[in-house]
Amino acid sequence: MKHKFIVSALVIVLVGVVVFFVMGRGSDDAVVEKAVKKTAQEVKQVARRTTTESGTRKTSPPASPWNIRCRKDKQGNRKACEVFQLISVKETGERIAEFKIGFPKGKDKEAAGIIILPLGILLPSGVQMQIDEQKEAFKFAIRSCTPAGCFSHVTLTPEILEKMKKGSVANFQFKADNGRNVIIKLSLKGLTKAITVL
Repeated sequence: MKHKFIVSALVIVLVGVVVFFVMGRGSDDAVVEKAVKKTAQEVKQVARRTTTESGTRKTSPPASPWNIRCRKDKQGNRKACEVFQLISVKETGERIAEFKIGFPKGKDKEAAGIIILPLGILLPSGVQMQIDEQKEAFKFAIRSCTPAGCFSHVTLTPEILEKMKKGSVANFQFKADNGRNVIIKLSLKGLTKAITVL
């Protein structure tokens, strides 16, 4: 259990380092792409190691990066719940990015999502979400930015949500205010189960 916790923390730090490297160092696109690919490869290697078998003993699967949180009414009853994934800096806990999904009109209706991205974004270009290596990209507008980050409120149609459930990684691409492309990767592992228990 302790080993898996350390591995998960290292993966989060790797993603955070790539994001800050892209936004803060002004490196050329080739270096950025190489760093992002290297991080993705290391994430895959961790996943493979934690699901292999050793003799007759099978290791436990890694914990899902998706969590559930709920609001409560004044009586303490659960009112509305959402699934979310948070990427943060390990040392400080500072948020890098977050994606949350809920069903404010009921689970038989379209899902609503909020993408929270770092500050310093070129707002007119919005943000694109690409599932795995699929060519299709879903484009979303960025509504506003506050000291907490930049927010994109999105509608997730059944088609988009189904592709997310079947995917492995969601790639969020946007432009920093210096014109550089930035890519943040969120794991889609465990999303289906998290939504099911809402």
